[in-house]
Amino acid sequence: MGDKIEEQLVENPYVGDPIRVPWFREKKKDKYRIYYLIYDDNTIWLLLDHFQEEIRNLVK
Repeated sequence: MGDKIEEQLVENPYVGDPIRVPWFREKKKDKYRIYYLIYDDNTIWLLLDHFQEEIRNLVK
């Protein structure tokens, strides 16, 4: 299962569903969910603190 998802993400990181912003994504497989960030450049670090609480709530 994990190998196919990893291959998909390497090929196209935007394959998952966006969560409020284009660089925070969710990929679902059966009963499992994978949350990941897409790093196009370093500007994401500036926004990460702003969304820290929301990310914690989503990961719980």
